[in-house]
Amino acid sequence: MDPFSSVGLVASIVTFIETGVKIISVVKELKGRDGATAENQRAEFLAAHMKALAEDLSLQNAATSTPDEVRLMELTQECQCLARDLLELLHRMRGTSPRAILKNIFGSGTITSLQKRLERCQLQLSVQLTHMLRCVAHYLYESLTCSSHSIAPKRPTA
Repeated sequence: MDPFSSVGLVASIVTFIETGVKIISVVKELKGRDGATAENQRAEFLAAHMKALAEDLSLQNAATSTPDEVRLMELTQECQCLARDLLELLHRMRGTSPRAILKNIFGSGTITSLQKRLERCQLQLSVQLTHMLRCVAHYLYESLTCSSHSIAPKRPTA
């Protein structure tokens, strides 16, 4: 056997062993956790909470909304869609059947991708909310300073 064939054979054996170990560890974890891995349960918990938060933040009347509120609505809709997609994927991966086990092993890349997209959306949502709060605080400050100047008694001149 030539050296390149030997290296290829060893690489195949290592990959086979890694996959076998991964399958065994996933099977053990799924049996003891209601058909979901601990990582998937955490992802499901966070996605459900993000979806609920986005639903709470979404506004109903787009006709009377400010541009900031429109951007907030768009972001909340995106967060809701991403969270819903992630929850559906995680729900499909539950179970201890051979198919569910394979989905858990080979579907982790899709979960990671959706989680990263949801995190980016959450970050943008935080930035938008911070901007809106800053605008409200600035407006309140301006209102208070303008009203304090008009109400304040005039100082007598000497």
